Amino acid sequence: MDQPHRTQFNAARSRPCPTDGAWPSLSPDAARVAIVSPSSPDRRRLATLFADAGFTVLQASKLDVARALIESEDVDLVLLNCATLARETLAFCRTLASDAGGPLLLVMAGQADLVDEIVALELGADDLLVGPVADRLVVARAKALLRRAAPRRRSGDGREATGGWRMNPTTRTAISPAGRSVVLAPSDASAFHLFLSNPDVVFTNEAGAHALGAGRTHPATFRTTVCRLRKKLAELGDGDPIQTIRGVGYAYAPGGSRTNLLLSNLAA
Repeated sequence: MDQPHRTQFNAARSRPCPTDGAWPSLSPDAARVAIVSPSSPDRRRLATLFADAGFTVLQASKLDVARALIESEDVDLVLLNCATLARETLAFCRTLASDAGGPLLLVMAGQADLVDEIVALELGADDLLVGPVADRLVVARAKALLRRAAPRRRSGDGREATGGWRMNPTTRTAISPAGRSVVLAPSDASAFHLFLSNPDVVFTNEAGAHALGAGRTHPATFRTTVCRLRKKLAELGDGDPIQTIRGVGYAYAPGGSRTNLLLSNLAA
């Protein structure tokens, strides 16, 4: 079986160096990205691209190798490059989403229809790019995902807290005012983080999709994510902190009050 490996690059020349090892020019805090692609040329190109952008890069040619890599290495983000959203790719999305505290997942597919895109996002992909994509956009999406995953508003115990509801971004655990908890899928956790960070702000489907970086073409994916998130929070039996503003969108209003709500200006 192929083994996961780390390839060292010379960032100035953007081509592989002959030796293996760590990244001497990177800071200890550099994000670690696993490039997963069955295509050697694509894998090398993406690895060089992310190395030049300052990331620590790991590589895997197969999904089973990627799973072993994630289990043995501290990975912040997985970039999965595939021709289509095949069954095994969707299964990989589900597996990664079930791992509380696991890495983010950015999927690049050569082609996919709308249904496959929605299914991939529902199963746990944090963002999805379809068709030929500019290299700069790939890196920008990866940085945006990592930026959103970074804790922004924390309480004293390291959890994001607003209006009695909290979330531990490390484990993706939502915690109700009564202290009951549930683990969220990555995309659901990103949406909950968005609401917690913007209390009393109404997000339309378009604004929500834009803010999360996924579903720009199809804002309905944001609505799907919110519906799934609300079902998970409802399991805690502590009310519904996310309110539907009929004809407009959704807002985080844990007390049930719809006064002083602001319309998000995050237009797509």
